[in-house]
Amino acid sequence: MPGPRGPGGRLDLNRPTYPLAAAIQLLEHGAHLVLVARWGETKRDGTQSKRPLWRKYLRRPASFMQVKDHITGGGLLGIVPASLGRAVLDVDQGDPTPLICDFLPWFAARSQQAGRMHLWYRDDARNRRGGVWRDENGCGGELLASTGYVVLWGN
Repeated sequence: MPGPRGPGGRLDLNRPTYPLAAAIQLLEHGAHLVLVARWGETKRDGTQSKRPLWRKYLRRPASFMQVKDHITGGGLLGIVPASLGRAVLDVDQGDPTPLICDFLPWFAARSQQAGRMHLWYRDDARNRRGGVWRDENGCGGELLASTGYVVLWGN
């Protein structure tokens, strides 16, 4: 099966795809999905936009039909980690290897840019607020849980 296509019909290996069956499973497990900008929509600096479509996305989870229509139109999906009992360390700088060795994540996923990743951890604090984090080895980024979302970059 051919992969996702970019402008001009070219194969675009960086564009995430979202199987509808996976969206259904996430929703059945209580996931709060966030509709994010379309693939190829960029910010002023030329990087991919991660802007949520709705200002009050934390109060308004997307329904299955909204998710289906959005991804069919090339939209990106995000997820509020706390909706699945998780918190995510968004690693934006430094080498996360020591952190991963000391605190094995539940799941590790690539981020949008090379060298960055999302480390998913089990977290039973449903109202954990996010913020900036840094470890003693210089690794750091943003904590995302109940007050933010993570774009799902993988397929």
